[in-house]
Amino acid sequence: MADNIIQIKRSDSTDTPDNGDLAFGELAYSFSSNLFFIGTSSNTVIQVGGGKYVSYLDHTPGTLTANSAILVDANSHIDNLSVTNLRIQSSGESTAYITEIVNEITSSVANNQIATAWAVKNYVDEIWSANVSITGGTITGVELNNLQTPLDVADGGTGTSSFNENGVAYASNSSILDFLTGSNGEILQISSNSPSFGGIDGGDY
Repeated sequence: MADNIIQIKRSDSTDTPDNGDLAFGELAYSFSSNLFFIGTSSNTVIQVGGGKYVSYLDHTPGTLTANSAILVDANSHIDNLSVTNLRIQSSGESTAYITEIVNEITSSVANNQIATAWAVKNYVDEIWSANVSITGGTITGVELNNLQTPLDVADGGTGTSSFNENGVAYASNSSILDFLTGSNGEILQISSNSPSFGGIDGGDY
């Protein structure tokens, strides 16, 4: 008995069937465009696949390949990615694009730029060398008098903008620096676990 071969519609020369060429659910393949089609209930034709799309997946996962889909490897990794604009955001949100990675920081910086570590290092080195000098252990060119508020103790400061003349500094707790000032003849002593200036009564004899 002869073998029966089931064949679908096909073409070696037509890229896409015209609307009406395929009945509802009827399949067709174009060897000209390497696309697979199916007819719809509205008498139109839609693409459902084909060798053209399969070829986009024919490369090693994890390796970026030109004119192909991005396939990550078993560790969800891709070896490199080339983009024109970079945007990182949550779904539905809108934010600025990153359009440039710069290796040099100039006066014409913009929010759409990301500076490399090399660019940041060079910028800091240039600012330091242009404004700060160290001679014989003395640093000049560093100004801290423009601080709007005193540096806190946790940041290496005192937390205060002024001092009591002839006063004594002490830590009233782990983060506050306080000052005491005594009078002539008074001595520094501890009272109720806190320092204070005062006199000492020697008592009667």
